[in-house]
Amino acid sequence: MDETTRGRLANLGSECGCRSGLAALLISVGAYVIHALRVDPVTSSHRDQVIIGICVGLAGAVIGKVLGILLARYQYRKLLREQG
Repeated sequence: MDETTRGRLANLGSECGCRSGLAALLISVGAYVIHALRVDPVTSSHRDQVIIGICVGLAGAVIGKVLGILLARYQYRKLLREQG
Protein backbone atom coordinates (compact mmCIF):
# COMPACT_ATOMS: atom_id res chain seq x y z
CA MET A 1 0.00 0.00 0.00
CA ASP A 2 1.49 3.34 -1.01
CA GLU A 3 1.75 6.50 1.09
CA THR A 4 -1.10 8.27 -0.74
CA THR A 5 -3.51 5.43 0.00
CA ARG A 6 -2.47 5.34 3.66
CA GLY A 7 -3.09 9.08 3.91
CA ARG A 8 -6.49 8.72 2.27
CA LEU A 9 -7.42 5.89 4.64
CA ALA A 10 -6.32 7.97 7.63
CA ASN A 11 -8.44 10.90 6.46
CA LEU A 12 -11.48 8.74 5.83
CA GLY A 13 -11.04 6.90 9.14
CA SER A 14 -11.06 10.13 11.11
CA GLU A 15 -13.88 11.82 9.18
CA CYS A 16 -16.33 13.53 11.54
CA GLY A 17 -18.87 14.81 9.01
CA CYS A 18 -18.42 18.45 9.99
CA ARG A 19 -18.19 19.83 6.45
CA SER A 20 -21.26 17.95 5.25
CA GLY A 21 -23.11 18.94 8.43
CA LEU A 22 -22.29 22.60 7.82
CA ALA A 23 -23.36 22.37 4.19
CA ALA A 24 -26.66 20.73 5.15
CA LEU A 25 -27.21 23.34 7.89
CA LEU A 26 -26.75 26.22 5.44
CA ILE A 27 -28.93 24.60 2.77
CA SER A 28 -31.74 23.74 5.18
CA VAL A 29 -31.80 27.18 6.83
CA GLY A 30 -31.64 28.88 3.44
CA ALA A 31 -34.49 26.75 2.14
CA TYR A 32 -36.55 27.50 5.25
CA VAL A 33 -35.97 31.25 4.94
CA ILE A 34 -37.03 31.20 1.28
CA HIS A 35 -40.06 29.11 2.19
CA ALA A 36 -41.00 31.39 5.10
CA LEU A 37 -40.76 34.49 2.91
CA ARG A 38 -42.79 33.01 0.06
CA VAL A 39 -45.55 31.45 2.16
CA ASP A 40 -47.63 34.12 3.89
CA PRO A 41 -45.07 35.42 6.43
CA VAL A 42 -47.76 37.16 8.52
CA THR A 43 -49.51 33.97 9.67
CA SER A 44 -47.01 33.20 12.44
CA SER A 45 -45.00 35.35 14.79
CA HIS A 46 -41.33 36.09 14.29
CA ARG A 47 -40.58 34.14 17.45
CA ASP A 48 -42.25 31.03 16.02
CA GLN A 49 -40.41 31.45 12.73
CA VAL A 50 -37.05 31.72 14.52
CA ILE A 51 -37.77 28.63 16.64
CA ILE A 52 -38.81 26.63 13.58
CA GLY A 53 -35.73 27.88 11.70
CA ILE A 54 -33.45 26.74 14.53
CA CYS A 55 -35.10 23.31 14.55
CA VAL A 56 -34.83 22.99 10.77
CA GLY A 57 -31.16 24.01 10.91
CA LEU A 58 -30.38 21.56 13.72
CA ALA A 59 -32.13 18.72 11.90
CA GLY A 60 -30.28 19.56 8.70
CA ALA A 61 -26.93 19.65 10.49
CA VAL A 62 -27.50 16.29 12.18
CA ILE A 63 -28.67 14.63 8.95
CA GLY A 64 -25.71 16.08 7.03
CA LYS A 65 -23.24 14.97 9.69
CA VAL A 66 -24.61 11.42 9.74
CA LEU A 67 -24.59 11.21 5.93
CA GLY A 68 -21.02 12.55 5.84
CA ILE A 69 -19.83 9.91 8.30
CA LEU A 70 -21.65 7.12 6.46
CA LEU A 71 -20.20 8.21 3.12
CA ALA A 72 -16.68 8.28 4.59
CA ARG A 73 -17.13 4.79 6.04
CA TYR A 74 -18.36 3.51 2.68
CA GLN A 75 -15.38 5.05 0.86
CA TYR A 76 -13.00 3.67 3.52
CA ARG A 77 -14.30 0.12 3.08
CA LYS A 78 -14.31 0.44 -0.71
CA LEU A 79 -10.68 1.64 -0.73
CA LEU A 80 -9.65 -1.24 1.58
CA ARG A 81 -11.35 -3.77 -0.72
CA GLU A 82 -9.61 -2.32 -3.77
CA GLN A 83 -6.21 -2.56 -2.04
CA GLY A 84 -6.64 -5.98 -0.56
